[in-house]
Amino acid sequence: MAFIFETQRLSVREITPSDAEDLAFVLADPLVMKHSTVGVHSELQINDFIKNCQQLYRINGYGHWIIYNNFNEFVGVCGLNKHQVGDKELVHINYRLATSQQGKGYAVESTQGVLSFAKDTLALSGIPKPPQDAEFSVSQGLNTKALLCNNGSPF
Repeated sequence: MAFIFETQRLSVREITPSDAEDLAFVLADPLVMKHSTVGVHSELQINDFIKNCQQLYRINGYGHWIIYNNFNEFVGVCGLNKHQVGDKELVHINYRLATSQQGKGYAVESTQGVLSFAKDTLALSGIPKPPQDAEFSVSQGLNTKALLCNNGSPF
């Protein structure tokens, strides 16, 4: 399968049904999903997540992608989520890393790759936004505080 993008240490590609076991290290981990609005996923919910990702690839050309490092170890997921806020269609970067892969700089590296892909390939424009809570250090590492929008107008 082709990669969406690669960084110095990471390869990012579309999620497939064969990724369900790896995805459980993120989506079924109570620590990783502690601040999730949907909470810990069951096996059925992980399979639904995969189907949803594949549908979003067809509809939007993006969604959540799976991350592996240079040692072919599962790292987590990252990608773009689209939301309607008032009359604006906003897209934001999202990531979740397996507990064993946290603290290695992968959050910054993967989100930098997502941001470059969003700007260069999808032609989404950046919108400044102050960082919040745990995302602050990742935002500092990215040297950006951005949401993205399709229509290029300020939020």
